[in-house]
Amino acid sequence: MSNHFPIKAASVTSPPANIKRARVVVPPSLIEAEILSVSWGSGIVVSRKKTAVTAPHWELGQTLDEVDTPDDLLYRTGSQKPGAYVVKAKAGTNNKAKVKVRIKRAAAGMAATLTLKGELKGLKFQGDCPSSVGEHEVSVEILNLPDTTEHYQGDARWSLEDPASKASSALAPATRLELFVLLDAPTGPFATEVWAEALRFLFIRAGLGASAKADAAIRKITRYCHGKHGLHYDTQRGASFFGGDDGLNGNAFQLMRYMQKKSAPICPASGAVDDGRTVNCYDQACAVQTLACSLGIPARCYYQNPFGFINKTDLIGVGACNNPFYSSNGTSPMIGANDPNRTQFGNHAFAHLATRVEDACAGPHHNETLKAYLTGSIDVPTTMKTNGIAGKKPEDYIADLIAGVYEIPGAREVK
Repeated sequence: MSNHFPIKAASVTSPPANIKRARVVVPPSLIEAEILSVSWGSGIVVSRKKTAVTAPHWELGQTLDEVDTPDDLLYRTGSQKPGAYVVKAKAGTNNKAKVKVRIKRAAAGMAATLTLKGELKGLKFQGDCPSSVGEHEVSVEILNLPDTTEHYQGDARWSLEDPASKASSALAPATRLELFVLLDAPTGPFATEVWAEALRFLFIRAGLGASAKADAAIRKITRYCHGKHGLHYDTQRGASFFGGDDGLNGNAFQLMRYMQKKSAPICPASGAVDDGRTVNCYDQACAVQTLACSLGIPARCYYQNPFGFINKTDLIGVGACNNPFYSSNGTSPMIGANDPNRTQFGNHAFAHLATRVEDACAGPHHNETLKAYLTGSIDVPTTMKTNGIAGKKPEDYIADLIAGVYEIPGAREVK
């Protein structure tokens, strides 16, 4: 027989009779409100599908989630009405947006002014909103506009907060937004409006990420256009397939086709069949120049004529090469220095930033002086010998080339 008193289940779960259960009362929402619209306020015009985006950039009742056709540089995580700002150091007072809010009901005794807060993938917005019933246009500041290039996209969440009690109420609905942060106002062919597709190409495909300086950003552009974009040089004729020849003359470059790698029926310059991936140095120079301009980087182009035989280099889509037109005579990318079938660049074009060379055709080369670039790229002894140039030192020949280089603005228009 046990010496323990029997334990009743009720004695464990039932409170003593003289203690009353506390009644938890959940207070009603402090405020009932909704977001009506969001409008970016940087002054930078972004276009999508070659049509300028207008405010508001999000509006209640409209479905603005981007369609999902990556081949056209349209991604479902984005917005059909994207916007752009410049980095914090350049933005000044252009770091604000406008948000329209409708207050449907407010609790008695609430402060006259509430704090509207929003967040988009870590980017934070804040402004003062009246608590009175009705519609209000609120100026919100981007609190943490970055000092580097960035791309934000997705559904932003909003709330209203009582500044005294810090009690807050979430607002519906979430707003689909997309925002690019650029190094400076777009320039060159994008001075009037910048393509969302070009910026998506850089951030999503080229992996631009956070770049604080123009030098770092254009390096990524040059390397991507030379490598992972998957193009190859026209080793038959050296023809332009994306309008680089027109672009270098200050006309239009076919940037959209270049980014999409879409073929034309034939190459306008040579009549060759186009596979959508064949380029020459003119195309590559214009690609680097125009893409850099979309970020506010004032890239331009150099045109060198004559050029000459090239030292061993990584020719785009070919690999090690000192004989760029090997397909024209049935030879190989690498050939003997004095082989009579060796071919040379008659001329060459490449981008530059403040005279520092960016070559996405061969190399690639980044941030080099003209002298260093030409000295490293040209097989000077073979060029001088084959072209009958005598009585000059190699360094004097390079100096003559530098003196004759043409600086040109590059493409003033993109299609």
